[in-house]
Amino acid sequence: MHLLIKFTQKLRNTMLFLIFAMSCTQAAAYNFYANYEVLFNGYDYFSGDAYPHFVIKAARMSGDGSRIAFAGGRFIDGATTVDYKLFIVDFNGDNLVEIPLPTDTKIEDIAINDDGSRFFFSTPWWQAKIYKVDITENPVIAQLTDIINLNDFPGKADYTMPIRTTARGDWIYFTRRHASSGGGGILRLPHTGTGTAEIVVDDTQVPVQGGNTGWEVERFDISDDGSSILFSLEGYRNADSNLISKRGWFTKTATGFHQLTPTDKAALEQGLISGNGEKVVFTDYSNEYQYISANTDGSSRVEFQDRGYNNVVGMLTFDGNKMFYADHVAKTGRIANTDGSGGMHPLPSHDVNSIAVDVDAFPQISNNASRVSFVNNSQLYAGIFNPDIHWVSKAPSIPTMNFDPLYMFEEADAQVKLTTQPVGKAAAVSRVSLNNIHQGKFYSWDGLSYGFARHPVDSGTGPDLVADDGIYSAIAAKASHYTGPETYATVAHLGVMDELGNLTVADKTLWRSTPDPVCIEPLTVLSNFTTIYVATLCSSSDLISFVSTILLDGRFLTIVSPVTTLGNGFSVKSGAILRVLPAK
Repeated sequence: MHLLIKFTQKLRNTMLFLIFAMSCTQAAAYNFYANYEVLFNGYDYFSGDAYPHFVIKAARMSGDGSRIAFAGGRFIDGATTVDYKLFIVDFNGDNLVEIPLPTDTKIEDIAINDDGSRFFFSTPWWQAKIYKVDITENPVIAQLTDIINLNDFPGKADYTMPIRTTARGDWIYFTRRHASSGGGGILRLPHTGTGTAEIVVDDTQVPVQGGNTGWEVERFDISDDGSSILFSLEGYRNADSNLISKRGWFTKTATGFHQLTPTDKAALEQGLISGNGEKVVFTDYSNEYQYISANTDGSSRVEFQDRGYNNVVGMLTFDGNKMFYADHVAKTGRIANTDGSGGMHPLPSHDVNSIAVDVDAFPQISNNASRVSFVNNSQLYAGIFNPDIHWVSKAPSIPTMNFDPLYMFEEADAQVKLTTQPVGKAAAVSRVSLNNIHQGKFYSWDGLSYGFARHPVDSGTGPDLVADDGIYSAIAAKASHYTGPETYATVAHLGVMDELGNLTVADKTLWRSTPDPVCIEPLTVLSNFTTIYVATLCSSSDLISFVSTILLDGRFLTIVSPVTTLGNGFSVKSGAILRVLPAK
């Protein structure tokens, strides 16, 4: 189908700029494009040992996405981790450095600052220490310092997990629990570990609904400057000083304490606060199957995403608008919009016969949502979204993803052939997968009116013409038994993995269309009440196909003839299909 457009000179100039910009990066050819590299592979790390695999037990990425600190060791007898090692690595895989640890030191948690120049780690309760690591550049040198011995605090302390630091890394926050009487709050010390610890949250001063007072902080998270804190209490004391064990989520902000979990509901494991200190995400038994977002004062509460049986803590972007987490329902990673408006799958769906890259632990996302890291089995992955032309990746490339014909037509027996010729870089291509995505979620082939039923093959069978020529083929077809609403857009979610586990993902929309277009009357489109262009629309029904990118990035549009007003940032991307409704 075609769209004939009479452009104004201003729009012509805009088009030239967009075409030039899109030609500068391969990622621009797709809705979404991501490279994932294996930065560390712990499989058979202790070669020759009865327990040869290195298991990652803690990992944190800096807020700017430039560096990752991680630790682990040999996992023996299915229960104990020994021979701990601590590493740092740049996001691009450079400067993998092991940091020598004191004898028999074990690591519980890691907290890293925004630019990756400093991080801290805590040890188990019986070692009760917090260490600092400062990192210099050119060359990369890590200096480890023992800064805090929790056994030096009055009343003792037997709990050192979790720890947090600020974006600048100038403070270290930790919990203290009295070994004899229980109870305890959140403390902080300067990064040097010197001076008197400041009590940031005193559990006995936390007001709990019903005239009760708090008891024992367990989990917590802080904003980038430490001014806003999310924390859970293990319980509370009633007016008679009786201890009630009922965990709940609270915040402390400039306006005081705020109770997020109703007193009659228990909190669950998840709890995150955004870097800007404005939004929190948590889980409780108000609805144990959903992630809940709210402002830090508890307002604007939204149950925004299915939780499933996931207990792996995710991570928020700086503004708190997105959360990257382990989606154990789809057995992969997912990025959810915390306002409830949906999300996206940046990785392939788990498939043992194709690509199975699960987010098993420590999902991390950069402040601007352009980078992630996570642990899959014994592997540490780093992923970058829609990289520019300057990014050099070891992951495979996907130069093209072609549809023939360009659209899924209306006939019941209509089919579209997908072909792609991925290129391995660090190693040969070993696996290729293909998922259907609609409105940000995975769907089986028969869950939509049309889609792909099988992964692409290079076997010379089915849709593939020549075996082992590097060209992979798959077929999209109508689902004959589908009875749901008509699908107008199915995203082909293509994954390509090499022999080392490096992975690239590309998304491209396969639109529904109709053959033999017929032109209708010219349509004037307005943007902020200013005429941008006059278009002659060609269609065989009420579906319009744009074959060129028109304006800047934005969302889908319903055109109401004869005049439609567009908001700022509207775009029509190549292949977009729009519905035209009669004017009211």
